[in-house]
Amino acid sequence: MSHYKVKAAKHLLDSDIKAILHFWEMHTLTPDAFREKFKNSEFHLVKDYSSTIRAVARVNFDFKLRINEQLFAYPEFGGFVALPQGKGYGTELLQYLIQNLKKRKLEALGFCEKPLRPYYEKCGIRILYDQAKFLRTAEQNEWIPSSDDDILDLTLSPASWQQLQSLSPANLAYLVED
Repeated sequence: MSHYKVKAAKHLLDSDIKAILHFWEMHTLTPDAFREKFKNSEFHLVKDYSSTIRAVARVNFDFKLRINEQLFAYPEFGGFVALPQGKGYGTELLQYLIQNLKKRKLEALGFCEKPLRPYYEKCGIRILYDQAKFLRTAEQNEWIPSSDDDILDLTLSPASWQQLQSLSPANLAYLVED
């Protein structure tokens, strides 16, 4: 039997952080550096009966997009990994996370590349196919296209869905970093 937890970075145990970094294949951050880097994020975890993390997702509250000179802030779903794969831990976490966001009335989105589409489709996630290609991120004073293909609708309102659906080569979204 597994259980679901939501924790701010500052409330994660060092052992949890080490497990998350292992999942993400990021072995250079210390627990204190992790807490600082992800201070405006929360972590959704599924743990098994022995309290071993089996699935993790990060909700980033620093995510902002500028579209047509308007600023939109959405919690961004990312860092989603389940180990071992194929045991249902990821799907379980996704269901819990979406229920949590709906209960809190938070609109949230995520992104994925084409190979992951079938998984999200199987989980019942609405997808804006190929719309992430119209997102630009700043890199070395240049606006570059996103490496993702799709936008995932975790809990978007109809107005937000329509806004993101309207993205095109003539209507780009820009990632705003503070």
